[in-house]
Amino acid sequence: MIDRFLEQRKALEDIEDTGNSSTRLTESEWVKLECLKSLLQPCKVMTTQLGGQKYVTASIVLPLYAHLRKVMEANVDDAGYASRFKETMREQLDSRFSTLSMFMKLATVLDPRFRSLKCVSKEERPLVWDRIVCECATLLEGTVESEGEGAALAVSSSSSVFCFGGDSDSDDERTPITLKVKSEQIVNAYRSHTRVSDVTDPLAWWKIHGAAFKPLDKLARKYLAIPATSVPSERLFSNAGDIVSKDRASLLPENVNMLVCLNNWL
Repeated sequence: MIDRFLEQRKALEDIEDTGNSSTRLTESEWVKLECLKSLLQPCKVMTTQLGGQKYVTASIVLPLYAHLRKVMEANVDDAGYASRFKETMREQLDSRFSTLSMFMKLATVLDPRFRSLKCVSKEERPLVWDRIVCECATLLEGTVESEGEGAALAVSSSSSVFCFGGDSDSDDERTPITLKVKSEQIVNAYRSHTRVSDVTDPLAWWKIHGAAFKPLDKLARKYLAIPATSVPSERLFSNAGDIVSKDRASLLPENVNMLVCLNNWL
């Protein structure tokens, strides 16, 4: 709206010249509008990015928040109204992001573009990586158990005699340590992988490199598939409302599903 208003400045001034001059904006007010436009530009970018549905959005919440908070830092050259705007904006951001959920942090670290976690404090970064290691170990444990059950069926019962006579009744007590070490190796390999550009599609990246970091690829699909906002679902309901109108109220549910899918795909 402000962009359009500024674009039509000449036309608006011509109209005001023919009418009541008391409604004419002063030069200082035009300058304030230009400043407000520049202040709101990062918010526009953030809104556009978070409202997408054809690319990953959950992992960009914290980087966008950190960027917006940084650009809203007051400068000595700012006018008084600009400084007050930035101060209020930072207060609102801090109140809404006072408690950053672990889910957002995990989604961010599983995006290869943001795995350096610059948007998270240095004190919190080790906690996030520890959580990734734990979840990776859990997935590995499930894989080991499923493989162990299959192997147990193929082992002859007579071989069990070799299990006796040791210092321990079972070797299972070594499994957690082994899984943790293996998980740390996988996570460290992911952390040290070649840096990617900011325009890289994280889902496409995991599709190519997922086999090298199993089972982290499962965690990536789990967290990166979640949208950051309700905009995609609201857009879907809006499209469905355009399809199921009064003139097409007799559509079968399966036909509605197909039409909505076609509308989204084409």
